[in-house]
Amino acid sequence: MNVEIIPATIGDADALTAIQQQAFKRLYDKYHDEGSPYLRGADEIALWLDRPNVSVYKIHADGVLCGGVSFCERNDLPGEYYLARIYILPELQGKGIASTAILLCEATVINASRWTLDFPVNEIANRRCYEKAGYTDTGERGEQSGGAITLAYMGKTIPAFRSIKKQLDDPDIIKLMSLSVYEYSLERAALNAQSYMKNDAHESYGWVETGDVLGVVGVLNHQDKIEITIISVAENSRKHGVGRAMITALREKYRMMIEAETDDDAIGFYRKCGFETVAIYKQYGEEKIRRWICKLPVPKTLYISDLDGTLLNRNAELSEYTIDALNKLIANGVQFSVATARTAATSGFMLERVPINIPIILMNGVLIYDMQTKRYVKKELLNQAKVEQILSVMKKTGLTGLMYALSDDELITYYERLDNEALKAFVDERVRKYNKQFTQIDDFAIADTKIIYFCFLNTDDNIHQLHNEIIKIAGIRIEMYRDIYSDDLWYLEIFSDAASKYNALQFLRQQHGFHRVVGFGDNLNDLPLFDACDECYAVANAKPEVKEISTAVIGGNDVDGVVKWMEENAK
Repeated sequence: MNVEIIPATIGDADALTAIQQQAFKRLYDKYHDEGSPYLRGADEIALWLDRPNVSVYKIHADGVLCGGVSFCERNDLPGEYYLARIYILPELQGKGIASTAILLCEATVINASRWTLDFPVNEIANRRCYEKAGYTDTGERGEQSGGAITLAYMGKTIPAFRSIKKQLDDPDIIKLMSLSVYEYSLERAALNAQSYMKNDAHESYGWVETGDVLGVVGVLNHQDKIEITIISVAENSRKHGVGRAMITALREKYRMMIEAETDDDAIGFYRKCGFETVAIYKQYGEEKIRRWICKLPVPKTLYISDLDGTLLNRNAELSEYTIDALNKLIANGVQFSVATARTAATSGFMLERVPINIPIILMNGVLIYDMQTKRYVKKELLNQAKVEQILSVMKKTGLTGLMYALSDDELITYYERLDNEALKAFVDERVRKYNKQFTQIDDFAIADTKIIYFCFLNTDDNIHQLHNEIIKIAGIRIEMYRDIYSDDLWYLEIFSDAASKYNALQFLRQQHGFHRVVGFGDNLNDLPLFDACDECYAVANAKPEVKEISTAVIGGNDVDGVVKWMEENAK
């Protein structure tokens, strides 16, 4: 159904009044509200048409008049608009006409920062209509007609950065465009505004705050890049970050290279925004003028996931769905990595069917490993004094575990004795499933290698007893968390305080030039990872502490939650 809104005139008042009465009769019969639009006549519409701050539109569906809508800017709140009334013929209600008309009304206004409306709280159909248009309940309630009706209030915040292509012929926009180095005059700005409005490949955006358009930017979409054709900021808003904010918004929206040409006066702005700049010289008559080609590379996003409890299912495996989805995502250019407490041996086995294209974070950030070259690109060692202190605590508590060391680029995993069933099962599983090698040693103290990590797996009481002694050692990092595959076992891991998922992720961000990082996790040792991410998502089975700080909660690890989110959102 084709829905359009058309400015009403005084000649439409009678027809709109008749539709209004039909639309509101049901509510009047229900509430007997003396202020009901059902009781209002054409004189009210005529009054609204005379008010400069009120807009009245007819609503047409497939070319036939079927309703009306009125809205206004609040006098005391610049940029806030109130949807005063919308009504549709009863036989055409419930077909999406009203919600579409609301969106069309919003598109007619350049300077709106927020829209509000109200309706009888018990009218579910009204609520669904407004929610469909993007409005949310504010939680506020009000009484009308002496308590006969309880009103619910809804609102919708409009992003500061929005399309203004349909309003480019507005005199205030043309004046703002004329301030750009691209335009020079009102006449030229007006001609270009008309050209931009007719060009399907051209889009224009404004930056709006508190009811004022502070900036304008126009771009031409070349499929592989966007070219800035105009950028301008109001004189009283310069040096307040508006121009930079528009560049950032363009980058988020298009996620492709941004290119611009400018002069000596504006080159500093582009450089501050991160553009690479190259000087060129153009001949203008007999004069050669220096110009600048400015290019802002494609913003890079890294998607990084924990393994156990997050990317892996309850059987500690990647599902076929996840494997297939990751392969397709990576083939389409998505940058993906993992951050895990596991080693290269087990992680490599699990990920052998996925072409990971970014080094992976291992052992909670102690190691960063390139799966393509099979080399460690970063290592954090425990100094010998700390190792001796840890071994002393082990002897004091009588507990043992696994000690990890590096010899050249080879990871060695030592054990003294497998003195509990959990630790024995841990080792047996890794030997059986991943062909991992373990080295028995009589005493950890005699190992002549570079120690990087200790791992203990034991009961709650034993692990907490060990933890209470280990925390007395300065200069180390401790991760303690419940085993997700068992209710009564805990892990305690010890490594250098220079190592963490946070620090390792910052290293990857800097080394590979990522502008944005999105992380996924489930357990307490993922909290440092989340701290380093721009966005962080907890799977449905995550610990409450992880969910609490996450951007949002997504599907669980047994329903491929991570890759299903990426399929919808990764660009």
